[in-house]
Amino acid sequence: MSIALILKAGEGSIFPNHAKTSDKDPLFLGWMEFPLDEQKKNSLRLDVAVWRKNNSGKDFYSLSIGGIPATLFKEEKQDRPESSPDYAGSFGFGREMRIAGWRKKTKEGDNPYISISVVEKKAAANSERAQTPAAAQEQKAPPRQPAPSQEAAGHPGFDFI
Repeated sequence: MSIALILKAGEGSIFPNHAKTSDKDPLFLGWMEFPLDEQKKNSLRLDVAVWRKNNSGKDFYSLSIGGIPATLFKEEKQDRPESSPDYAGSFGFGREMRIAGWRKKTKEGDNPYISISVVEKKAAANSERAQTPAAAQEQKAPPRQPAPSQEAAGHPGFDFI
């Protein structure tokens, strides 16, 4: 017997792993919740672990969300709205969904964390087009890849940790 779930969107948070004892331990740990019905009464909560990786000189975060792979790259905020994500990437075995992350601080204690959100690629493209009427006539540019991190601390883009 098997159970199939369709994950359309999800939200969660990741926090610095202060219990890290080895270089192989995740840099961040957290959770992500995916609603299982339209009323959001039932949800699937998955554990999240994050490691820093480097491919061809580019630093990025490699995530395991309940065993499902994801990647996050640092976004350049030049000429972008302040509300745009600090990190963006893909989620899923076939990279069929989009994931974004925003750097935040907790209300109590000002501890840093990243708020993460997953949406379908189709839904993300439609919402972007709805924001700009001329976008329907323009061709969408491919996503930008971030410049390699110059930080030696092992946390690309996390100057506040």
